Amino acid sequence: MQKKIEPNAPSPKERIKCIQALSKEGIFTIARLQPLFFPWINNISDELIPMLGSAGCKHIVVEYLKLPVERSLSLFDDMFNSIRWDGYKFYKKNNAQLIGREWILPNDFKWENLQPIINSIHRSDMTYGSGDYGLNHLGDTNCCCGIDGLNGFSNWFKGNFANVIKQSSTNRITFEEVEKHWFPKKSIKMIINSNCRLRENNDTLAYLREKWNKPGRVNAPDTYLGISWHGDYDENGHCIYFKENKYGKN
Repeated sequence: MQKKIEPNAPSPKERIKCIQALSKEGIFTIARLQPLFFPWINNISDELIPMLGSAGCKHIVVEYLKLPVERSLSLFDDMFNSIRWDGYKFYKKNNAQLIGREWILPNDFKWENLQPIINSIHRSDMTYGSGDYGLNHLGDTNCCCGIDGLNGFSNWFKGNFANVIKQSSTNRITFEEVEKHWFPKKSIKMIINSNCRLRENNDTLAYLREKWNKPGRVNAPDTYLGISWHGDYDENGHCIYFKENKYGKN
């Protein structure tokens, strides 16, 4: 089956052997399970995760399959025929949203169905990181790839919404918590799509401020699972968001 999906890549067993060899040398190893195919969740939780844990893996990042909108330009239909699963039909049935040029499953659906995998990761004494946008704040580590606790990696970028939400000490989240982090000062407009460029300041913080104050739009804080906006603003006119305690550790 693996050869049908990744015909030119090493097999999972070969990659696990590599993890085992690195782990024996004291190297902190991380596995990224992407894309996650929904029909294989039980196989992953019951078989693959324990194998990774036994090999010495320390952290696992999981991200669901994203479906390109241009079906005719991809090999996805051929792949789905090979594995006998209609991904497009499944995503449509489960109310996938078109974000950019990709079909994405709803956050609550993804989170609910991730639980067997997350539980298996914890049983195998590993930590879980979410690679899915909108779930990043629900991982075990502050940085989704799990490097934040390693020596030499303390300068990972902390001024992102997921980290701000995760680190908030209360359920009330303001833009001040974003501003306290370090950001590069130079303009980034040359690497931004011309349709998305701001008229004035084009540094990183300006773009985050723009996203912050457009609740309900792609990449705004309330697109994260458990985060909502009730119409409140702070004294500077920035949106105030609130988070529910029922998701994750927060």
